[in-house]
Amino acid sequence: MPARFIRSPALAPFLFTLGILAFWIFQYGPHWPYRDGFIYFHALDELTDGRLSASRLLISHDNQHPIAFQLVVAILFLKAFPGNVWPMIAANAVMLWLSAVVLYMVAAQSLTSYWHRLALACLICASTLIGSQTSSLLWEFQIWFYSTLLLLALNIALTERFGLKAYPVVILFCIFATGNEAQGAFLWLIGAVHILYIAISSGKRGDRVAGLAILASHIIIFSVLALIMNNLEYRDAPRDVFNAHFIDKVVYGVQLVGGGFGVRNQNAAFAFGVLSLVAWGMGLVFAIRRRFSCVIDRVAFLVSAVSLMWCAAFTVGRASFGIAWAFGEFHASLMLIPLYSGIGMYSVSMLTQSRIAWRAAGACLGIFVIAPVVTGIPFAIQRSEYIRDNSLLDVALDCTGSSVKDPFMRSLCGINNRSADASSILRLPTYYEQIIAGEEGASDALHALWRVYLSRQDLRDAFSPSDPNFAMNLLRWGAVEASHERKDDSQALSQYASTFQSLVKRLGL
Repeated sequence: MPARFIRSPALAPFLFTLGILAFWIFQYGPHWPYRDGFIYFHALDELTDGRLSASRLLISHDNQHPIAFQLVVAILFLKAFPGNVWPMIAANAVMLWLSAVVLYMVAAQSLTSYWHRLALACLICASTLIGSQTSSLLWEFQIWFYSTLLLLALNIALTERFGLKAYPVVILFCIFATGNEAQGAFLWLIGAVHILYIAISSGKRGDRVAGLAILASHIIIFSVLALIMNNLEYRDAPRDVFNAHFIDKVVYGVQLVGGGFGVRNQNAAFAFGVLSLVAWGMGLVFAIRRRFSCVIDRVAFLVSAVSLMWCAAFTVGRASFGIAWAFGEFHASLMLIPLYSGIGMYSVSMLTQSRIAWRAAGACLGIFVIAPVVTGIPFAIQRSEYIRDNSLLDVALDCTGSSVKDPFMRSLCGINNRSADASSILRLPTYYEQIIAGEEGASDALHALWRVYLSRQDLRDAFSPSDPNFAMNLLRWGAVEASHERKDDSQALSQYASTFQSLVKRLGL
């Protein structure tokens, strides 16, 4: 870590942020793969069996997203830490933190005041702690985003430091990012725009020509990538897909931006989205007035622009799924981290001005950047507890049998360093044990209900073990479900319908 960073006022905010991220990962980080995360293990199996050739790796994709680079990164992690996804989740946090450090180091070059540098550090750190990104931060498959964010920050730092001389490394990082899902392709555009500005600012005709040539070639590359990805099929679309018109997509995009505040109410999300775009627009106008002459303004423009481009692409590709789908796990919220970071930079840049009006505007933008951290806390806690409990349930269901025959699953079960937690979560809830102690005839019914709960993901989603009343709520659901099941239903709780009804009535549920 550079000595000037250690001596700077940014050290305390960044160490605090690193501590928060470390606590969150250690407290909630799962050890079991989730959904698309199994792709990494299957790729490792193919590599071990000699079936994963270089050409097959290069064209690897998940739905419409190229994933070659993230597969390489994930396989390296799984080689270093066999059968354990937790190190990848820790890497998500580390890369998020490092990208913030790099962006601060570059943007702070424009500042001379101790307090301005401290404010910049605090606001950039705040942008990394938005709670609505939890679904991604604690998911090993999302390592693509956090590595893309770090590549973006490094490209900006290298271009600011070395100008056109950095281009060979910039293009290499763009190639890496291309294999980091669709969002990675946008680094081609951001890198080209940045280099063009630096080239024009140099005043040399040769640099300007080179900058224009780079921009043109990067636009062509991006267009080809977009065409290829657009022709790939998305296999996991929700059932209630509708044909979104232009105005639907505009509203969806604004709501998507507002979703970074961790709110699911569509009207509130739209209002927060409008405020976010107004805040970004204020900063943009300020930077344009200064012709992006300061490093902090350029960095703010680049990171906020790529964030909005990601959201726009997400809107075009996913608006037909509906905003409720996007807010289910706040799929796009992680893409808003650079937007808040950029607004924070604009805020500090305004605070350096002598005019009271600009300072007041800068203070407002600073408060705005901190707000999503606070409003996203409820979702962050709820989602983190769900991810942790769901991981333990998966370990328990798949690894606590007398034998695990599938070698793939057996290798995963080697992660069972939290086996005590995993085993205990299979136990019947204490509330049910107390009922059985007083009414032995309820044992079969409650055990049947618990088996249904463990085997059904939708029930585990609806009734989180972190809710102190979840056993009561599950029993109430079981009584209703049993009364509506057919007698020949293969999952039947119906044979216990009278028992459930009697328990609900006696317990006053």
